[in-house]
Amino acid sequence: MFEVARTVNITEILERMEALMGYSMIVASFMKATIVLFSANLTLNSLLKLPRDNRQLLFPLAYLTALISLAVGLRGEAKWNFIVSSIHPLWVVSCGTMPLLVLYAVSLIRKRAA
Repeated sequence: MFEVARTVNITEILERMEALMGYSMIVASFMKATIVLFSANLTLNSLLKLPRDNRQLLFPLAYLTALISLAVGLRGEAKWNFIVSSIHPLWVVSCGTMPLLVLYAVSLIRKRAA
């Protein structure tokens, strides 16, 4: 996207817009990180039965996500490609599908018991 914005040359005014695209990509990354941190905080607060507006876990979560981003970001593009193509689908199945299947099985057992 950055390269496309760099090569755009419509008029003299809309020339070399890569700076704007770069800023928007940085802002979008911070927004995504903020949303993930907020949802992780709400999830942990509800799992641990803490008050909803409790901010006690916010700094440890931010520290943990910063460490994870540093650990993933220091390995290079080939390692990142491997993680996205082979490890990420396993995470999706194990962390996304399996809990739903467990909940479905528990709901079926409760229906039969009732």
